[in-house]
Amino acid sequence: FSMGNLSSLLSEHSVGDQIASGGPSNIWKVFNAKRRGTNEAVSLFVFDKSQLDKYPRNQREEALKMLRHEIKHLTKLRHPRILSILKPEQETKKAIVIETEPIFSSLSNILRDYTNISPPSALKDFELEPLEIKIGVMHVAEAISFIHNNANLIHRNITPSSIYITKKGEWKLSGFNFSIHANYQPGVGKTLPVKEFNSNRQSLQTEPDLDYIAPEYIFTKQYDYASDIFSLGCVLFQVYAGKKLLNNMNNVLNYKQNIEQLHRCITSTRKLPTELHQPLAELLRINPRDRAAIQTFMSSSYFQDVNIQALAFLSSLLEIDNGKKAAFFKGFVNVLGNFTPRIIDMKILPPLLAELKNTVQIPFVLPIIIEISEKATPRKFESSIFPSLIPLLRVSDSGTSPVAPLFLEHISLFISKLSAPTVEKQLLPFFYQILDGSSIRLQDLVIRKIPEIAQQIDYSTLIGKLTPRIVSIIGSQPGLRLNGLVCLNKLIPSLDRGHIMEQILPAIESFSNVQDPKVLTAIFHCFASMNTKVGPLIAAQRLIPFLAPLSVNGTLQQEQFDLLMNTMKMMLKSIEEWRKDEFQSQAEVAKQLEQDNQQDFIKHKNFEDLVGNEFREKQTSRSANSTNHRTISNTAPPSEQTISSFEELIREEEAQRQKHLHQQSQSHIFSDIGGAAVSQQQTTGKLKNLQISDNPASSSVATHSSGDLNFSSFSNDEKLPPSPKPTHTTISQKQTLNSISPALAPQKATNMSPSKPLREHTQRTVPSSQNVSSASNFSGWGDASAFQGLNTQANSSSNPREPTQTIAGNTSSLFDSVASPSFNNSAHAPSQSSDDFGFGNFTPSATQVSQQPINSGFGFSQVQPNHSQPSNSDQFGFASFSQQPANTPPLQ
Repeated sequence: FSMGNLSSLLSEHSVGDQIASGGPSNIWKVFNAKRRGTNEAVSLFVFDKSQLDKYPRNQREEALKMLRHEIKHLTKLRHPRILSILKPEQETKKAIVIETEPIFSSLSNILRDYTNISPPSALKDFELEPLEIKIGVMHVAEAISFIHNNANLIHRNITPSSIYITKKGEWKLSGFNFSIHANYQPGVGKTLPVKEFNSNRQSLQTEPDLDYIAPEYIFTKQYDYASDIFSLGCVLFQVYAGKKLLNNMNNVLNYKQNIEQLHRCITSTRKLPTELHQPLAELLRINPRDRAAIQTFMSSSYFQDVNIQALAFLSSLLEIDNGKKAAFFKGFVNVLGNFTPRIIDMKILPPLLAELKNTVQIPFVLPIIIEISEKATPRKFESSIFPSLIPLLRVSDSGTSPVAPLFLEHISLFISKLSAPTVEKQLLPFFYQILDGSSIRLQDLVIRKIPEIAQQIDYSTLIGKLTPRIVSIIGSQPGLRLNGLVCLNKLIPSLDRGHIMEQILPAIESFSNVQDPKVLTAIFHCFASMNTKVGPLIAAQRLIPFLAPLSVNGTLQQEQFDLLMNTMKMMLKSIEEWRKDEFQSQAEVAKQLEQDNQQDFIKHKNFEDLVGNEFREKQTSRSANSTNHRTISNTAPPSEQTISSFEELIREEEAQRQKHLHQQSQSHIFSDIGGAAVSQQQTTGKLKNLQISDNPASSSVATHSSGDLNFSSFSNDEKLPPSPKPTHTTISQKQTLNSISPALAPQKATNMSPSKPLREHTQRTVPSSQNVSSASNFSGWGDASAFQGLNTQANSSSNPREPTQTIAGNTSSLFDSVASPSFNNSAHAPSQSSDDFGFGNFTPSATQVSQQPINSGFGFSQVQPNHSQPSNSDQFGFASFSQQPANTPPLQ
């Protein structure tokens, strides 16, 4: 079967899944559907004629006649307990379709008869509740009473497949396929003849179901209204027992045997409720004259249930006056707990929500709805209940509302069941209307309820729309000031500091002239709550100054005074702890700084010792291996990590004393185009003046000690080979490095060990034509700027024989000029090599001085004459040179 074959019939509907099957042999297929355009929910009963193809033609025609007969009666009969057809049937060669009210299922499907349908998911684990059965049976009995007494119709086929259950839980009678109109009233003793029951028929049902027909149908070939009563008894037994009372297998002989055991079957079933035993026995009497009439059954003890009576009253509210309704609703609250959620949703809630339109009954109906809402799921409440309550959320122009007090009393419940957007759009505007109105009573109710719902409201809404209104009310309505302050005190823990400082605190500070002890007590509580939010600084500056004068307020009682004092003590304690923490933090910071400085000093000292020891060991090794030439052997340099760390420490030290060095340099350097003598008296620091002997007779090397550093000077006894005299600037022999630049003088940084003084060989002459490299190559070894523009010649003596030291006029750094000379004269082009520490070795020959600049790891260059003399070195390995005889020109 394909729904595509019915496109012309279903063009006006959006068809869903099959939800049920019903009718004789469950021949009807029932589908969920919605009308296009209106989206109204309906059910479609569809009969596919292709199901009849396997049967003989006469049976096919009989079956179609039977279905049309049912549709005819359903169209004519109008009763709340009879299935309603909404539109006339549509029939084509392929199918018959009828549109009915929405159906949940058929009773046969609920009793696990899934003929012509796959088991619906809605029926999985579905069980009828006892009260549902009573209500359903009552509905079927009402339908039978109607067709018997009002329509003079004998149904003849009351079976589970003829009863449908709607989505509202109502049981509807259908299946009028074999019904016969009687021309007499029930109880007159007349009967109608029937034809012989055909036990050989195939599965297609064209006769009443043998399992539910009355005994007289088989034994006397007669039937009347009482026959429907027997069929109702069979259905009622099956609903409770879960099995058929007469399972005849479509066989008359089996039927006769089962009728003989009928009484025993009824009494042996334990699933039947006690109150049903007697009424059921009266329904299943063998003799039709002994059976109970339908009205007798409806008034039996089986239906004498307060719950049934209450539901019957609810179903007929439209016919009852307001006085009786009000009395009923007052007592109905007491029995509401007897009903299951399914009964409440289907039988109780719909008529109650409809009654909200009756404004007279709202005060009586709303408490019942609120109690039902407490057990409803949030989805059920928001989709089914709250839409009917929205019209009640209206406040009159005078600011009054008949339901506001009751509604506000349970506002927390409503907010917990609603989504945030619904609360924002539908519920909170109700609050705003009240707070902006003129009813002090309702405003007081809202203010009392806001703290209860604060955690369920969006924070931006709370601080942007609710608290500003509360602040405004407590400022303008003295009668609401106390409850307003109590409300704010409960809200303060959930508010941020900025909002408290901007809105809450200024509003409370405006009450400085209030004398009411209760209001003052509320203020004390507010300030106590603020203390942990605004912090000790604001407490000291604003809270305590506000509270302190109130301590002498004569209207305060002892309890209120104690509260005030405890509040201020708490604030003072927080201030004290805050200040102590600050002092402790400052002490810890100072201690940490001291520890850091000590660690820096130890690290710096240890590193200097490490570098010094390595240097001395290397130089001692070179001196031992150089017996004929004053040349330092190439060995492995210090580790790159050691040099890098040392240079980094020196840079840090230099940055700390740069300012001092700059000031000191002004007192040491003098510039003069014609040459200026560098004052010997300006020498400072730990280094002593480095003097060069001018005594020709002296043949010893004069060693001057400066602390732990030794420098060597040249003796005049020894003559050096002659060399060309380039243009140069001389500096006094007795001038020390300290007098050349303060960057070379030892300085002591705070909390750091003194740096090693820089060393330079004396009596060296550097041609002024040299191109020197950038001072940046010697970062970490002094302030190169102290040497800029140094183009002076200082003669320390008028003696022409006195050796001089020459510094290149265009030198950008003293270290550059020594370490990286670049000769313009190709005859004097140097060949460069380097020792283990990168110190350059210059070895002049007997006839020509060949300078060999060698870069050291520390940026120095060493110039060494080519003489077979023992190598003398100070404790750091700097070579000492004996001066040439007086007629020997200075070393270039």
